[in-house]
Amino acid sequence: MPTQMQQTATIIALTTLTFLAAVQILAACGLPVGRLLWGGAKRVLPVGMRWASVGAVVLYGVFAYILLVQGADLPLNGSGLIMVLSWALFGYLVLATFGNLRSRSRAERYVMAPASAILAIATLIITLT
Repeated sequence: MPTQMQQTATIIALTTLTFLAAVQILAACGLPVGRLLWGGAKRVLPVGMRWASVGAVVLYGVFAYILLVQGADLPLNGSGLIMVLSWALFGYLVLATFGNLRSRSRAERYVMAPASAILAIATLIITLT
């Protein structure tokens, strides 16, 4: 049974992933949110980068599944594979946070860096509890 802290962290993580997926979907549809993504070089993403945004949405779905298994006590919770994936996800999110903080795009630094940091902290809480 998940703890209250783990449940809260799961809700925060899934809400943050939903926000990130929404931004990527908007970018993939050609809306001018590109300053938040992929280094912030383009206001409207070119076609190749739009496909990368579609891929990111799929990846966010995988992230959500991993976090749900860990945080909602679904089947496979506690399995070696899910634990390894959870720690790998945490490491990826820490690196993403630092990458976003180093971006030349002010929007990416001020919006995406905090989002990835929140997601990393929530992932850590979910994985540890």
